[in-house]
Amino acid sequence: MNGLNETDNGLLEFSDLIADGLRLASLSYQFKGRWYKINTKILGFTDSIVHLLSIPDPSDPQASIDLDQLVGISTSCNEINYLAETIIVGFDPMINNGLAGLITVKMPDFVEKMRRRAFDRANTPGDMIVKALFWHSGYSDNAALVPLQCYWEGLLIDISVGGLQLSVSQELAGNYREGQFVGIQFTPLPHYRPIIVDGIIRHIGPTNDSRISLGIKFLGLETTSEGREKLARINETVELYTKINA
Repeated sequence: MNGLNETDNGLLEFSDLIADGLRLASLSYQFKGRWYKINTKILGFTDSIVHLLSIPDPSDPQASIDLDQLVGISTSCNEINYLAETIIVGFDPMINNGLAGLITVKMPDFVEKMRRRAFDRANTPGDMIVKALFWHSGYSDNAALVPLQCYWEGLLIDISVGGLQLSVSQELAGNYREGQFVGIQFTPLPHYRPIIVDGIIRHIGPTNDSRISLGIKFLGLETTSEGREKLARINETVELYTKINA
């Protein structure tokens, strides 16, 4: 199995894992053009549904969910990560400040599998400069905050299937904050098609060369077939960077 395996339905393995006591999973969903993620505990399941309880995380912004909303579900065991699309079929809005503490989703019809080693970070090869364009997203809530620039430019430091780290000029430090949504476009290797992803800034800090590093977590990729195709391409990039750096 190399990266995503779309020919092997991992549904049986997924069901066996949660039957054996695997209890943690994350849900990705979109609200007003932004991607959000909820960490959950699996409470139980049947052949047709899965019951989950959300685990509050103050560092992860959340928004309301709706019945029949498309979500991505992701969980892992040993060296394999399991990804699938499903829909919300029930929730209790009286829990967790109306953010659906109790959630019921449809049992997925198909579960894709990915090697967890892709979640290890691979540094950009030392002889390569990989530029990334990135921009604020979700400014419709406050038009006064729309930046004058359409986008900024940074340098890719490292990447994994879960996210990446960018180096940006010190002059840009005031434009970003932890918990902020961003869009990113980068071309990981010459002659590759650009990859465009949504993410959230998880941490901001200094670099050794007096620049600023932005640690960004990807959002929403497991939710759609297009997103999972991007995951496969990012996984390929991680493996290639790892080989080049070896």
